[in-house]
Amino acid sequence: MIDANKLSYTFILLTPDNKQYDITPMVQDGGWEEGKGEFAVRINGTMCNGMYKKKRISSIIKIGCMVRILASHGGKKTEVARGTIIDWGVSRNRARNDFSFSAYDDLYFFQESQDNYYFTKGTKTKTAFSKIFSDWKIPMDKYQGPNVEHAKMAFKNDTLSNIVLDILEEAGTKNKDKYLIRSVKGKVQILPRGSNKDVYHFGNSNLETKDFKQSISGMITRVKIIGQEDKDGKSNVVDVLDGDTKVGIRQKIITNSKSESKEDAQKEAEKILEEQGKPEKRITLEGPDVPYLRKGDKVHVKTEYVNGYFYVTSIRHDCSKASMSMEVERV
Repeated sequence: MIDANKLSYTFILLTPDNKQYDITPMVQDGGWEEGKGEFAVRINGTMCNGMYKKKRISSIIKIGCMVRILASHGGKKTEVARGTIIDWGVSRNRARNDFSFSAYDDLYFFQESQDNYYFTKGTKTKTAFSKIFSDWKIPMDKYQGPNVEHAKMAFKNDTLSNIVLDILEEAGTKNKDKYLIRSVKGKVQILPRGSNKDVYHFGNSNLETKDFKQSISGMITRVKIIGQEDKDGKSNVVDVLDGDTKVGIRQKIITNSKSESKEDAQKEAEKILEEQGKPEKRITLEGPDVPYLRKGDKVHVKTEYVNGYFYVTSIRHDCSKASMSMEVERV
């Protein structure tokens, strides 16, 4: 297991004119995180806005610069995060003169950009992704995702993150697997969730905080499929699918459109019950940092309340404390 006492972090700044600075001594508080539902890694840093190489830090670190974080566990330094600075600011009063920044990896621009794509029937998943990432000049380093044939796909004025996630979700539904998209050293990887070779174990001996909560708020236990309205505005019931109704009826209605079959609507209803038909279990773990751990990785957890394998759904690494906080869900 990782010994936090042996961990060290290095912050490297790369300017647009290819100058490189080791800003580690200046960073007072820094780290990186991958949030649930977020597409890109975010790096945050705070430092004293002092002099560095005869210049103020705020005159060197600018929007558009790249920040790399390297981690070492008593040996070789390994890059664990990189991002382009999107936000920065100076805060000054009588006692302090601070500088802060936020940086995001390449996938951030997929969140912020829209595009139009059309793929003919029979286009395979990898072909669609190769086209999109090639257009946006982001290299694909590793592809271990699905590669199924799709129906016609048309995306209009949608964000690139939604486009690639929709394609990936549809492909994963066909083979009942889940996949993740991540940026590693400036290159995109598409991998099966939980495909990490090193599976870290967490228990009472290496966890400081273990929060376990359950809630049925937002849970769906019944899906009713209705047909199209007739001329009087009435709709017939096509089908009703029940989930775990022992906790009460919480019903969602979907419409069986003219363009889809009853079987398609039933699959959509089954997916809703699968994803929203169980009590939400929120497991938060805090302890010494494992800087190589990422969202989507599989871990093993054994505490008083849970025991088994879990997927990391969000994670935050704190360099100043050599600690991390993560949420997990059962495999």
